[in-house]
Amino acid sequence: MNNISGISQSNPVQRIDNNQSKKSGQKSSNAPQTTRGNDNAEFSTKAKYLSKVINLPIREDLVNDIKSRIADGSYESQDKIDSLLDNLAQDLF
Repeated sequence: MNNISGISQSNPVQRIDNNQSKKSGQKSSNAPQTTRGNDNAEFSTKAKYLSKVINLPIREDLVNDIKSRIADGSYESQDKIDSLLDNLAQDLF
């Protein structure tokens, strides 16, 4: 299987041995030249905002207050529900 040849005898396939060229200190002239470009990343406004918000401290006192209001039924009002539905509709459409 070491004798690989092409379909036509006029242009046979030749084996390239990279190890031999590395040992001899020669660079292979057939090796493709690699150029490195500059990578660039752009973040959306939402991503920038979220990266700041995620690191904010949690206000345990406020969270506990809202949890207790939800539990006793005093947190929800028709105005809050209407506002929530309006905001949800704007986000979806």
